[in-house]
Amino acid sequence: MKKSVLQGLRLLVQIIFFLLIVCNVWAGFLDIWSALLMAIFFLTIVCGNFYCGWICPFGALQEWLGKLGSLFIKRKFHMPQKAAKVLQFSKYAIYAAILINGMFGFAESLSEIGSFNGNYNFLNLTSLLGSGTITTINLLAVVYLLCYGVASLFFDRPFCNYFCPDSIRYNLTSFLRVASVRRDKHKCVDCGKCDRACPMQIEVSACGKLRNANCINCMQCVSECPVKRALHYGV
Repeated sequence: MKKSVLQGLRLLVQIIFFLLIVCNVWAGFLDIWSALLMAIFFLTIVCGNFYCGWICPFGALQEWLGKLGSLFIKRKFHMPQKAAKVLQFSKYAIYAAILINGMFGFAESLSEIGSFNGNYNFLNLTSLLGSGTITTINLLAVVYLLCYGVASLFFDRPFCNYFCPDSIRYNLTSFLRVASVRRDKHKCVDCGKCDRACPMQIEVSACGKLRNANCINCMQCVSECPVKRALHYGV
């Protein structure tokens, strides 16, 4: 598959699922989201994390805002590699806080309020737009989405990288995957384009078989690789 076709296909899938969840909130006639997520979860075991890179509406929104930002900002800001590796564990700390809160109930709705759940915020925003009903949660959703939206103009997927606890179930499960992005060291020319293309700041050029928990299978590294099949997805 041609690289431009691959990213075009991914964009189409993102748009379909973005519209699907909006229609589900507004009309309530597409009540299949939970079943779909369960199917995707089991797919992750075999194929890796496609949810975050292809399906998640909040991830897609950050990516589109990032492309918009690229029209005005020549060079995006990148966290130093060593700092990024440490800071990416912050979402695990958030997830642990949510689990502890679930067991002991320290703060009501901790897992649903504010920055802890991007898709929940997105759902609240679409609900607000659809019904016009203003609640504290809806207003918080707007504030947090605006903050992350502005950050997305300057950084690649800031919420996905450092704050999203939802992604952890897919991150950890993807360690079991059979298929993944693979790098042929004999064909690789060490140009570093794959590293620069990765929105999750993974050093793809240092991998043979990419099993990094933060990989979202966006295939941007594959699309940017100048050598045919130096990077490819497969078993």
